[in-house]
Amino acid sequence: MNTEVKVTNNEEHRKTHLGALCDELRLTGYSSVSNNLIVGNSTPADWTDLSRDCRMMPNDPYAKRDGAGNPRSLGSFIVLPSGEVIPLPGIELPHADNIQVSPFAIGDANPLVPNDRMFPIPSTRIQNNPAVLEMVRAAVAMDPVAATASKRMPFICQVFFQGSEVNLQHPDAPAAPPPHAHKDNCRFKLVVLIDRHNVTGGESAILPVKRIRQTTTEGALMHINLKKPGEGYAFLDEKPGADETREDNVHIAVDLALGNQCDTGYRYVATLTTAPLIIGRGDSSELKAGEIHSRSVVWPWIHGGEMVNKKTPAEVAEWLGNLARPA
Repeated sequence: MNTEVKVTNNEEHRKTHLGALCDELRLTGYSSVSNNLIVGNSTPADWTDLSRDCRMMPNDPYAKRDGAGNPRSLGSFIVLPSGEVIPLPGIELPHADNIQVSPFAIGDANPLVPNDRMFPIPSTRIQNNPAVLEMVRAAVAMDPVAATASKRMPFICQVFFQGSEVNLQHPDAPAAPPPHAHKDNCRFKLVVLIDRHNVTGGESAILPVKRIRQTTTEGALMHINLKKPGEGYAFLDEKPGADETREDNVHIAVDLALGNQCDTGYRYVATLTTAPLIIGRGDSSELKAGEIHSRSVVWPWIHGGEMVNKKTPAEVAEWLGNLARPA
C-alpha cells in the first residue's frame, strides 16, 4: 500500500517558526534566531553581494578617526501586508549634490555620541538585495506588537547597516558602542549577521536590567555569538508593562579583534527596528498606540527634516569630509 507523504512547505514552516519566536519574545523578552528563519528565498550569492556592498559604504561620520573603517548606512522600508517591501527615499541634504540622508535620534543611549545624528541611506544595490528584503520581512513577522490585527497593516522597518573593520595598524574595534550594558531607547530590535572574516570577539549578551553599565557579559540571561550569515538575535528593549511577566533587560557586545588568518578582518551586521503603521479612524486611542509602537522608527519623518535642513554649508562640508574611508 502506498502512503502519501506530505512535504512541509518551507515558507509555511518559516512563518510558523517566526510566529513562535514572536510568542517567545512576548514571554521572555529575547531570543536567538537561526539563519534559516532569516534567509528565506535569498541565496548565498545574495549574501555575498550584500557583504561586498557593505564594504563600499561610506565611513561613520561620527566615529573616531584613529582606527580602521567603520562603514555605516541607515535606511527605511515599508512592508505591505502582501509581503512587498518598498525602500523609502531619504531626506535631501542641503548644500550638497543629490545626497540623501536618514536622520537618527539616539538620545542619551550612546553617551559617546549622544543626541541627533544622520547617516547616508543605503545604496540602491543594498536596498534591493533579496537578503535585505527577506530579513525585513522576518523582522516584521517576529515583531511582538500588542495587537494581532496590526499584522494586517503596513509596517515601517528601519535598518542600520554597521561595519567594523580591523587591520595590523588598528587590530581592535568596538562591536556596538557604547562599550557597556545599555538600552537603545527603542521597543523591538533584531540584529542579523551579514558577514564576518578574520575577527575574534564580537559576542553579545542579554543581561538583567540591574546590570546596566556593566562592562562584561557576566550574569547574562543569554549569550550570542553570531558566526554564520543570517544568524541573529532579537529582544525587547523597553521596560515591561504592568501586564507583562518578562524580565527587563539590557544588552552588551564584546569588542572585536583581528584574527591570525591575514592582515585584515571585518564584521558587518544589520540592526532592524520595526513598527506597525496604525490605520483607522485616527481617534485618540489609535494615535496613542501608533506613537508608542513607532516612536523610535518614524522620528526621521516627523522631526528629521527640520534637523537636516538646519545644517549650514560648513556643517555639511565637515560631515561629508568625515565620510571618507581611512587609507
